[in-house]
Amino acid sequence: MRQEDIIFQHLTEHGSITPFEAFADYHITRLAAVVFRLRREHDIETVILHGYDTNGDHIQYARYTLKEPPPAATGDDSKGKVINTSDLPSDNNTTV
Repeated sequence: MRQEDIIFQHLTEHGSITPFEAFADYHITRLAAVVFRLRREHDIETVILHGYDTNGDHIQYARYTLKEPPPAATGDDSKGKVINTSDLPSDNNTTV
């Protein structure tokens, strides 16, 4: 399996990954390069995190997150929207 496939599968199952996780779980050392290639087809966000190493020195590292794709268009604009049902016998609003 290609590194891109491994990381994409991880992102779809877990939502995000750091270079530490990529190395520990999959022995992938150049996660940024893999993410660069994945971005050709997927929307991946980078957040820079800050922490400390075992010597107490400040470090920064990236967390890559797969952004959810927009829902597929179905042609039905009422799905998932709150509609006013005041013209119906019930007094409640309902989610369709």
